[in-house]
Amino acid sequence: MAFRILGHALLAFSCVVLWASDGSAQQAPAAGPLVVFNAGSLARPFSDLLRAFKTRYPDVTPAQENSGSLEAARKLTDLGKIPDVIGVADYGVIAKLLIPNHARWYATFARNSMVLIYTDQSIGAGEINGQNWWDVLLRPGVRAGRSDPALDPNGYRSLMVFQLAEKFYRQPGLAKRLEQAHPAKYIRPKEADLTALVQAGELDYSWSYASIARTTGLRY
Repeated sequence: MAFRILGHALLAFSCVVLWASDGSAQQAPAAGPLVVFNAGSLARPFSDLLRAFKTRYPDVTPAQENSGSLEAARKLTDLGKIPDVIGVADYGVIAKLLIPNHARWYATFARNSMVLIYTDQSIGAGEINGQNWWDVLLRPGVRAGRSDPALDPNGYRSLMVFQLAEKFYRQPGLAKRLEQAHPAKYIRPKEADLTALVQAGELDYSWSYASIARTTGLRY
């Protein structure tokens, strides 16, 4: 994973896709089920791709399962469920958990950035910016969410953002305070689950990706 510290404490990373079947499948006719496990952040682009693939190969039946990246990998390692393709939001998941026992290769195909999403109705929406976002999150009454770091890369990247912010803004103890400002009741299995909560006004802020913010029209 490559990351950079910016004024608004972003993490840039690579998404990856893995073809889980062996080479012989490439010689077979394009027909039958096409099972895809993907990270929640890849749900919409993968759905669009599968729809286009179905148009080109009408005998193929796509079956898409959305989850956190770590959960997707554990479907293979722990449950023995074998997809045709698995796409995750952190190439380290494949390199550490799936190579060499469950896969032979993977390819990076996209980059993204960590962002804090919110709406016009969020507390502090009219004043939050790239310098004071952490102060807004620490205010009483602000409801902020993040995903589960045990299931989703966005979850452990959120914790990394807190650590980077503490150094960047030179605020001792900031990482711990930010972690406490995201209580367990606002933690979900994957960051995509939090997007709807922000849209519905049940959360003021949550950690997401720039691609999702732009797709949904949420502020970030």
